[in-house]
Amino acid sequence: MGVMLRADATNLHIPCLTAGHTTATLLVEAGTGTLLADCPQVDVRSGPNDWVAMPPSYGIRWDTAPDDELPVPAARAVRPHLAQVLKLTLAARAQG
Repeated sequence: MGVMLRADATNLHIPCLTAGHTTATLLVEAGTGTLLADCPQVDVRSGPNDWVAMPPSYGIRWDTAPDDELPVPAARAVRPHLAQVLKLTLAARAQG
């Protein structure tokens, strides 16, 4: 959720789904998700055979729903926020 806090601070609207307290799905512009594939702890789903469960589905809810007035951001706009949060998270885990 750190990514969402950083994005909100810069007025970047990222549609986000949550499943429980451990999984968040960030929706990015079609065809740009592979830019995030090399980030640790990130699972990129893209292409005609991959899918993401959308609300209303059991256990899935919108944290930030899509907005018809705002475009879904390209992954390049999301990457700096994701990279910073992952860096801080991994550093904290390494310290114990």
